[in-house]
Amino acid sequence: MSAVRARLVVFDIDGTLLDPDNPVSPGTVGALRDLQDRGLQLAFASSRPIESLALFARDLGVTAHLIGFNGAVATSTAGRQLVAETFVVDTLLTELLRRFADSGGAVNVYQPAGWLAVGPAAATDHEEQATGLTADRRSTPDRLSELADESAFKVMCRGSTAARAELLSAVADLAGLTAMTSGPDCCDIQARGVDKATAMQELCQDLGITPEAVVAFGDSDSDAPMLALAGYGIAVGNATESAKAAAHEHIPGPGSAAVAEWLGRITASA
Repeated sequence: MSAVRARLVVFDIDGTLLDPDNPVSPGTVGALRDLQDRGLQLAFASSRPIESLALFARDLGVTAHLIGFNGAVATSTAGRQLVAETFVVDTLLTELLRRFADSGGAVNVYQPAGWLAVGPAAATDHEEQATGLTADRRSTPDRLSELADESAFKVMCRGSTAARAELLSAVADLAGLTAMTSGPDCCDIQARGVDKATAMQELCQDLGITPEAVVAFGDSDSDAPMLALAGYGIAVGNATESAKAAAHEHIPGPGSAAVAEWLGRITASA
């Protein structure tokens, strides 16, 4: 396999570098550190909060630019905030979220002031464990109406297939918002026009490079625009059809050595 030149390598996390059954392997950790040693810059682009990405990078022992909430927030390694895109939660959305929560679903509202978790305690416990963070507030569905006119970076909803399908359809009719499936049982709601590709482009401008100097890895619909924009995009593991269509190639995912082996192909461009 031929080498690929890049200055920046961008990674989705969940489903790309790890999954519930496979943590990041020592081989992949070593390959990530080796990229930095060879002069390449790293970025993590995820639906997770920025604080969770910072913990992830620290645990791996790497320095990385961070793109959180599917592109709603982005920061450089120097701490510069490159993107901060919120939307106003209106009464129509609060009613949809309350209906979803009443069906047994979990609603996680990520605001500048903190994380509000609504729904079953077990679901919030799971999210805290996955992100390494603690919800700032836990509440009940009837309190969602209090969010009206407040700002949020993202709302993540986890629940049944039927409830999510109904929510996705309803949000599609709301002005200024977009919603997409972000996992087997999750969907994300955020401002229209916000995505990982746009945030990656802002990062490239800050670094003085073009997207052609980027290699990007991802597996979901939210990764597809980023994979298409990058000079070389790699769909990983159980990638969605849109991610595979946007990428240059498709490789095995967590639990294999494929990502670590691929990273060995990347060389720093001048």
